[in-house]
Amino acid sequence: MDTPTCLLYSKGGSVPNLSSDVASKIQRTPSMMQVTTPSVIPSQDVLEELGKGLASFIGQPDVPIYLSVQDPISPCPTGYNEKNVVSIWSTGGRVKLSPESYMSLVESCKPVIFEALSDGDTPQGSSTKRIRKSVDRTVDYLDTCIELWQSSEKLKTAALLGVVQGGDMSSQRKWCAKEIAKRPVSGFMLDGFHQGAMETTARWSLLKEVLGELPDTKLRMLPRAGRPDDVLKAVERGVDVFDSSFPLEVTNRGCALVFKFEQSRTLPEEQVESASDSDKLPHSSNKDQKPAQPITESKNDEVKETSSQSECKNAEVKGDSSIGKTGSQSECKNVETKGDTDSSIEKTVYEVNLKDSRFFDDFRPVLPGCSCYCCQNHTRAYINHLLNTKELLAHVLLTIHNLHHYFRFFEAIREAIAKGTYEHLVKLVNEER
Repeated sequence: MDTPTCLLYSKGGSVPNLSSDVASKIQRTPSMMQVTTPSVIPSQDVLEELGKGLASFIGQPDVPIYLSVQDPISPCPTGYNEKNVVSIWSTGGRVKLSPESYMSLVESCKPVIFEALSDGDTPQGSSTKRIRKSVDRTVDYLDTCIELWQSSEKLKTAALLGVVQGGDMSSQRKWCAKEIAKRPVSGFMLDGFHQGAMETTARWSLLKEVLGELPDTKLRMLPRAGRPDDVLKAVERGVDVFDSSFPLEVTNRGCALVFKFEQSRTLPEEQVESASDSDKLPHSSNKDQKPAQPITESKNDEVKETSSQSECKNAEVKGDSSIGKTGSQSECKNVETKGDTDSSIEKTVYEVNLKDSRFFDDFRPVLPGCSCYCCQNHTRAYINHLLNTKELLAHVLLTIHNLHHYFRFFEAIREAIAKGTYEHLVKLVNEER
């Protein structure tokens, strides 16, 4: 992989809202697909029977798979990890994963890269005791995963990433990083650095400290940090790989990414801000209507760092659950999640809400100058209509645009680094704030 880059986020090997054929036509799609453990647990028995791995099972045998323990879009509720198991939530409810049961699933999936099991249940405000326990368990789980990985015939060519935990405690973060760096891992996953996990100032200074303890010759993965400004800050500090859950969360809000990241590909401001008469469709009923308002968002539309404190009801499991066998079948509502819930609720300054009535008769592309299928063939007014009539096609088209724009953003980052224009790129993106 050329880095910095992002993974292609999927649910069980399928990009949300898109068929594999449509997804394959998106330009600059990342070469590696991310598959989350909660999305494949129900299919473990089938994968074992097939014996060819997840890539073959989903009909894409040549696609390299990255297997992550948690789902960046659907973080698990806090307070359910136990001494020897980590809890995740699948379609049937809670599943308890031990290092042994998790590695059994890894063998069934045969990924190119996979994360070690870890205890990341350290939301903001966690006690020192809880954080230390999290780090100790994480290192112990890693040792077990390494032993099983090295003895597995099915995982000889797979790469293992050690997970750095430690909450917002510098001493625990650095100790965990040093311990993991001593072990024969192929890279590192830096968990718990998403927005809301800790204070913003501490977040970036701590990330820099932790990366300083890790060899820069090995891969560094940072999940749940997909906002453009977060990506740029992390790249500056040495992160290589991100997930692509952010543009899909934007889609789920009925929004479209419109932030600038390359001056040469941006239309003049006057072209973006006003629609000419020729942009109006022939059947527009109001010839004298004023042009739709430009895409400009309030500078105060910052993402709020929040964390739910509500209760999780009916989520306890009677007896032990093993991989592939879930416990509670009841729906867990209003659970307290790790860190923040801003990414799935609050709109950012990098997107525009196409449900807004001002786009009712705006017949320009979603983003003028964009070459994606959505922008080349449809208008803001049409997306507005689809969203407000709750048509599934709205999310299909928004997913195409948002992924296209996001993948192009990462290409622009690599180009800027190669050309020595990275500071200019940062300035362009920060203008949106």
